[in-house]
Formats: sequence, C-alpha cells, structure tokens
Amino acid sequence: LRMNKDTQLIYEAYQINEQDTGFAQLIYEAIKLMSKTAYQINEQDTGLDTIWQDGDVKITIKDVLKMTDEPIEIDPNELNHLLIKTKRDPARVQAADLRFPLVVTSKGGQYTKILDGQHRLVKALQNKVGVKVRVLNLDNAPEEFQQMFS
Repeated sequence: LRMNKDTQLIYEAYQINEQDTGFAQLIYEAIKLMSKTAYQINEQDTGLDTIWQDGDVKITIKDVLKMTDEPIEIDPNELNHLLIKTKRDPARVQAADLRFPLVVTSKGGQYTKILDGQHRLVKALQNKVGVKVRVLNLDNAPEEFQQMFS
C-alpha cells in the first residue's frame, strides 16, 4: 500500500490504538476506501481511462504510453499548430498540471497530433514555459497504431 500524508497519519493513529480492535477495523476500512478512491480519481484526472476505437480495434492511452519514448522538454510553440481550434474552459486550462507530459504522435520527424494534453499545451503557451512530451513515433509503431493515429 502506497501511503500519502493523510493515510500515513491514519496508519500511525491505528498503530497507537491497535489494541482496540473495533478502532483498528475502522482504520483499516478507511485506508482501503481512501486507496481505492485515490486510484479511481487518479485514473480519471490523468486521463488514463482514454481509449480510441475504430471497429474492432481498441487502443488505450496505457497502450500508447508503452510505445512512447521517455519524456522530453520542448518549446510549446512547436505544437501550437496541432491544437484543436475550440473554445476552452479557462478553469480547466488553469488547473492543467504541467508536471504530466503531453502525448503526441510524430511521423517523418514531424509532430503530427496531440493525443493527450490540449489544456496543458494551452497553459504552457500562456505561461511561456517549456512542456514535457512523450512521443509516439508512428514510423515504427504497430500497424493498428499507424491506422488509428495517422
């Protein structure tokens, strides 16, 4: 079990009062619930539940991440032309966490598409800061990836 600060404090309280079995069970259930909830929130907030589907072909963001290189930092202006032209919720842009890399595709050495991270890119552009990216190189990706993302 990975513990954040809150679960660590609860666990320490449990250790102090472990002779009280009712309290111990309550603490155990609280830690279990918090861990499950934190995982679910993390999955949703980080977009790890994102999928692309075309007929029988289904690719998850986790599948894509397995095929990408390690994150690199680039000037966000290199990706500006790939932004989907739409009005964005300023609160979502402000809340975007630049610690998480964008996921982009490349073909022939050129960036071709943003798979994940439109709000982060807008925030980086507004703040004039570099942005981390993970690149899915379609030149050597499996055929189903090439068809889905080209």
